Amino acid sequence: MKKVSLSLYAFHLCQSFERALDEVDDRASELWQNLTKLADKNLPFSELKNLRSHLTCYYQNTYKPAKEERKQYKLTKNDSINLGSISTTAGFQIKGNLQAFRLHDTYAADLTLYPDETQEIKIDQLQLFQPQSLLPDVIQANLGQTIWLYGEVDATEIECEELAKKYAIALLAGTSFNPDLDNINKGKLFDTLLFEFQVINHKYPEDLTQCTHLLISLNYQKYSITEDLSKIYDWLLELLCCYHKIRLINSQVSQRYREARKLYSQLDQDIEHFSQLIENNNRKKRLENLKYEMIKLPRNTIKYSHYLGDIQALYTAIATNTKNYEICLNKLAEMQEIPQFWQNFIQKTRDRDLVQIQTHLNYLSPTQANFQQSVDTIRGLVEIEQAEIDQINETAAEKRQNRIEYIITLISTGLAVSGISSAVANNTAIMTLSQLPICPSNTSEFYQSTWCSFSLILFHLLLGIIFAVILGIPLVWLFKKIGKSNSK
Repeated sequence: MKKVSLSLYAFHLCQSFERALDEVDDRASELWQNLTKLADKNLPFSELKNLRSHLTCYYQNTYKPAKEERKQYKLTKNDSINLGSISTTAGFQIKGNLQAFRLHDTYAADLTLYPDETQEIKIDQLQLFQPQSLLPDVIQANLGQTIWLYGEVDATEIECEELAKKYAIALLAGTSFNPDLDNINKGKLFDTLLFEFQVINHKYPEDLTQCTHLLISLNYQKYSITEDLSKIYDWLLELLCCYHKIRLINSQVSQRYREARKLYSQLDQDIEHFSQLIENNNRKKRLENLKYEMIKLPRNTIKYSHYLGDIQALYTAIATNTKNYEICLNKLAEMQEIPQFWQNFIQKTRDRDLVQIQTHLNYLSPTQANFQQSVDTIRGLVEIEQAEIDQINETAAEKRQNRIEYIITLISTGLAVSGISSAVANNTAIMTLSQLPICPSNTSEFYQSTWCSFSLILFHLLLGIIFAVILGIPLVWLFKKIGKSNSK
């Protein structure tokens, strides 16, 4: 294979929707940091180490996104960065070139490695390009990446597919990434055969950011594509960016839908449990359970609403990128023959994925109002239950107060009557004592007279208590009667 080039197209989100227009994400600069680190490992290009000095988003080696113009397309101070060259164990040099862009909210990098055009590269020599350094676990571009291998080959069109498989295996040898050889898309671009492989990291098979998109172009007719590539380069870069965004957003929709369905099931169980709480005869326990549900259910309902909002926003994002993809595709089709699988991808996105997301929304959205209605119902029941309990507590307190008043009335009446009786008894005792001789003739006569006086006092006290009970009970009954008539 001659005229070989191995290109990495990496796409990294620099500004999410939650950020203000003049702000970038906290991890926006990671793409440039990770590319710079390659110079310390397997791709020791001199200018790759100095990448920051070539980018407009850096000032004095410090990331300053405010320095880049928002309408700016290229982030390199010159047209592109000539990285220099590095030696290989096979005796030939590998040159490097890097271009950096800002595509709206996305950073894009094109790192291309290539030997001299006359240098023939064997299959096992592809490892000299250090392809393992261009994989997702190293670059960590959060929107996705494409690795594109191009070369002129001495083979027939029929032989090219088997040859492309061998190149795919050789590029990923010794890594945790495996190309899907059973599902290969095939088409033509620039009158060359283009093969598309989906590459999965078997350590993280469900994580799209750990997967890569591998394209292999085999120019078996040895047709010059340099001029054609320069014409369509910008549209091709935009197309790949939209492609990765659509795939990633589709994955995020599936994740959000699973989370929403799980929460839907939980909320549905909570509402069924809510109907059981209402039947609880213990008013106090019922109120406690309702208060707990009133705290938990609204929190889950808000989370459910957020999931629906996320799915709706993701739907809009896919629809927008679908339109942008189609614009790029149409522009490319005006200039070159394009692979049918590119057209199939957007057709599937429009006819299947967008329709499926809308179905998700149609399924989940009506239940949102039901959950909110349940929250309002619980809130109303809590208020009613609390009011009834407060009323019961007030009634009980009023009864206790009435009992205290009745007791005070009874005691007061008894004390009043006892006071009268005591006064009579005291007067009697005084009169009796006054009649006693100052010097009794004998002791027995003195004790007898004293005992008679105290007996008389005790008799009058007992008589007062009896009168207090006889008079107090009717008074208590009368107060109760008056209290009931007042409450009516």
